[in-house]
Amino acid sequence: MEDRGDGAFVLVPAQVPKGPLVEALPYSLADALRQHNKAHPAEEQIRLRMALHAGEVAFDDQGVTAPSINRAFRLIEARPVKKALRESPGVLVVITSEWFFDEVVRHSGVVDPATFRQVQVAVKETSTTGWIFRPDHPYPVGHDLVGPPVGLLRIARAT
Repeated sequence: MEDRGDGAFVLVPAQVPKGPLVEALPYSLADALRQHNKAHPAEEQIRLRMALHAGEVAFDDQGVTAPSINRAFRLIEARPVKKALRESPGVLVVITSEWFFDEVVRHSGVVDPATFRQVQVAVKETSTTGWIFRPDHPYPVGHDLVGPPVGLLRIARAT
């Protein structure tokens, strides 16, 4: 884990199954955030954005580098994910890359792909598709869903 000031960057080893990153982690994190928020005054409460993506990385003298890391950072900074957190009464919003959604979410027996919303991400040089999920305040199944229903992780504190 690497502290990024207003967030954390977590590089998950390749041998770790990706399913639990979307099937269990968001729910556990949302529960922990709610518990924290209940015990703290408003100015100390936390709401988070989390991005999930997977890809190859390289290690060098500067640390870890990869286009997949840049992709995760672009996803978390996208306007639609910030808007989703602003508009949600929940404490956590997750955005996955298109690859993560197609390869992990669509094949999950735990999370329902129909509760994700497809969004367009345009940040800096990146133009891509992302899928937003609100684990503690889900979108209604089928509402505005685009596409048929069927690790890298970065968490940033909302500002």
